[in-house]
Amino acid sequence: MYNIVKQIIMDAMTIIHLSKITLLRSLVEKMEVVIPRKVFKESVKDSLRRYNDALITDALIREGKIMILDANIDGIKEIERFGMTGGEAEVVALYREGKYDAIASDDDVVRENRTLLNLKVISPRL
Repeated sequence: MYNIVKQIIMDAMTIIHLSKITLLRSLVEKMEVVIPRKVFKESVKDSLRRYNDALITDALIREGKIMILDANIDGIKEIERFGMTGGEAEVVALYREGKYDAIASDDDVVRENRTLLNLKVISPRL
């Protein structure tokens, strides 16, 4: 039996790569995509004048197709104990609030801790 993913939290590299291969727009039409504020900074704000993928992601945010959320500071501190930092720590902290079906990440530390933290991780490298 397949589990349908309706709400997903993505890290910066996932957003960047899906945008570069032009799949991000199709994906946001099929499911709710959420990114933490640090992922927005890493994938859009810091890259807007340099990379086309940042323009695509920024447009989807402005259209309301991708939501930017703030992670709970206590949740981030808890996750940082497992070696995750930055956007990845915020992704996992938001996921652990229990409102999302999966995390899309290619980060090694996220993948290594998926069983311990009971994370449903979608990744090209499991």
